[in-house]
Amino acid sequence: FNTGRGKGVPLSRNVFDKTLPLIPAGAAPICALEVGTADGTGSTRALVASLNKRCLVNRRSWHLFSYEGLVKEFSSAKHMWARQEGVTVVNEIVMTEQNHYK
Repeated sequence: FNTGRGKGVPLSRNVFDKTLPLIPAGAAPICALEVGTADGTGSTRALVASLNKRCLVNRRSWHLFSYEGLVKEFSSAKHMWARQEGVTVVNEIVMTEQNHYK
């Protein structure tokens, strides 16, 4: 979803709020991968808000891996989400032995 390079267009959260209920009910944690297009303030923020809302109601844990491909944006997003439990920002999607244990 293009949210306007970090401007957090509300439509994005609305889309996530509508689609997350399609995930089957259960106690297993939700694991999501999001491909971001900016600095973590657009679709990433909207998805985190929707995951928090959905999983709080169902008492279900979640983890989001946010891929930010551009180095500068990756750096900003990683800093922004560093203290948020359940969010890991990466700029490599290929699993290597070195990054497997990060």
